[in-house]
Amino acid sequence: MTYSRAVVERAGELRRSGLSCREIARELGGPSKSAVARWTRAVASGGTVGRAVAKMDLPKVVGDGPVYPDIDPDDKDALIERLVLENAVL
Repeated sequence: MTYSRAVVERAGELRRSGLSCREIARELGGPSKSAVARWTRAVASGGTVGRAVAKMDLPKVVGDGPVYPDIDPDDKDALIERLVLENAVL
C-alpha cells in the first residue's frame, strides 16, 4: 500500500514528539510499525520525507500501469488473468 507524503510527515512529527513506532502505527491506523520505523529512520538520518517515500518498494509505472515482466503487454488476456488473480489475493 502506498501512503501519502502527509502520512509520512505526520509519522515523523509523532516520532519527534516521543511516540514509539507501534504507537504511531496505531495512531495513523494503517501503516505497519516496520514501515513507520523505516520512514522515521530515513528522516532522522538526515534524509527527507521524499527519500523515505522513494525508498518504498513500489512497482515501476510505465504508461497505463505497472510493469509485469512476465507478461507480454500486448497479451491483454494474460494481463487480465494476472490482475484478477492479484485482486483475489488482496
